[in-house]
Amino acid sequence: MNKLILIIKREIKSKITNKTFIIMTLLAPLLITGFLGVIIKMTQAEKTEQKVLVIDETHFF
Repeated sequence: MNKLILIIKREIKSKITNKTFIIMTLLAPLLITGFLGVIIKMTQAEKTEQKVLVIDETHFF
């Protein structure tokens, strides 16, 4: 059991100290915030009123 814990600790340490893991840990929140900001900015853009003409020959509506 003791050897298993040592192996687990070594694997976790090797994954956490990986350069890609560190960069993505810092970069992921920034990317998510950026995408959310773009979506919010697009939804708050100036909306123009448009009229739609519907021709209903069946007189259903």
